Amino acid sequence: MNIVQRGPTPNGTLGALPSSAIRYYVAHTCEGGFEGSVAWLLSEDSLVSAHVVIREDGLIAQLAAWDDVCWHAGITFAPSTPLYVPGVNPNRVSRGLEFAGWAVRPLTPEQIAAGVELIRFWRALDGWAVPLVPHSALATGGPNVRSDPGAANLAALEAALEDDVAITGDQAKDIVREMLTSDEGAVLVRAAIIHPGGYGAALETELQVLRDAVAAAGEPLDENALLTAAVKAVSDKLAK
Repeated sequence: MNIVQRGPTPNGTLGALPSSAIRYYVAHTCEGGFEGSVAWLLSEDSLVSAHVVIREDGLIAQLAAWDDVCWHAGITFAPSTPLYVPGVNPNRVSRGLEFAGWAVRPLTPEQIAAGVELIRFWRALDGWAVPLVPHSALATGGPNVRSDPGAANLAALEAALEDDVAITGDQAKDIVREMLTSDEGAVLVRAAIIHPGGYGAALETELQVLRDAVAAAGEPLDENALLTAAVKAVSDKLAK
């Protein structure tokens, strides 16, 4: 694995996550770029952390020791995963891996490969085929609702890991159903039908228009805010 040490993050509890405590791993997307996300997760002011951040080229930045508790999934709301135990903070029973980027954009092949290699390494370390849980399954509503890592990205990771954990026909159907019934899936399906350039092309075009407008106004670029605005604009156009 291509791992570089960028920690330790001050946000967590040292040595409080032995392999015997692990129930699942939590997949996240940073909803931002690599360097900014690493800096944020290493900042005391953020009060958040994760064990790793995986860059678009597959580089893995390790921010905490594998047996440290990180603060990546502690705020829950109506968890949909049966692996969640009421009253047990997910941070106390999971490791968190962050992928640079956004839930509405596909992870790169290098990110998928690096994520799979890391998960397999962790599974060997923990001694069993620990399941992967999306952050979205732990916070399905409320003020801190999450959509990451995105249904399509989760499906890509699960497919790449299928040699490790057999996926039943019903589970495969559930993954596809989740993809198609999610908000992003609905937009993608509609885009494929009525938009000849595809949703991705439309989104990139809208993003560039917004970037140019912000640059012309001399204002600082906020990629998260721009992406949110672009997704809404494209979705509104496709809904007409």
